[in-house]
Amino acid sequence: SIIVPAFNEERLLGPTLAAIRDACPAFHRRSWTTELIVCDNNSTDRTPQIARDAGARVVFEPVNQIGRARNAGAAAENVSPEIWERVLRTNVYSVAMTIAAAAPHLKANGGGRIIVTSSVSATRTEPNVATAYVASKGAVGQIVRQAALELAAYGINVNALAPGPCATMIGGGRLQDPANQAGFGAQAPMRRIAFPEDMKGAAIFLSSKASAFITGVH
Repeated sequence: SIIVPAFNEERLLGPTLAAIRDACPAFHRRSWTTELIVCDNNSTDRTPQIARDAGARVVFEPVNQIGRARNAGAAAENVSPEIWERVLRTNVYSVAMTIAAAAPHLKANGGGRIIVTSSVSATRTEPNVATAYVASKGAVGQIVRQAALELAAYGINVNALAPGPCATMIGGGRLQDPANQAGFGAQAPMRRIAFPEDMKGAAIFLSSKASAFITGVH
């Protein structure tokens, strides 16, 4: 979902939306779906009409504040069924099906480790991501806990890594940008975001005998 907060942007909104549309084929080539949402932040000009004419979905936020406009665009009632389906398939079904595929092999082997990549969004509300993402990660946390319970008798430990913002290709790679890293990092206790290298130690620990009595941790 591409969300554009807009207050009296009739001069620039048309070219901006056209540029976004021109960039969308790069996502479509990866089989990603896209939707364009313009949040009309109580505009008094032709902003909402320009957005509709450009094929964007328009939502309304009466309080003139960019943070409120951005969050209104990502609110639960504004997420399309297609986006819900894609997020759940990517974040939830993939985890469930991977565990289902791995479990018989690990049982036959006398046990083993399953380590899932989740998110800190599984256990808290988030100002920077949409409802569908948070809900999907909450589901992942519960899958990990329940699978840990069901597989414990077979010597299979199931745990999850749950990082916050991390410099991967999530979100089209926006956290590869140092400016975005600084913005998200300012909200973290260590004043920086995570990097893939930061996950290695925890993954090695959860794969080792040192974590033999740890399961269902998210």
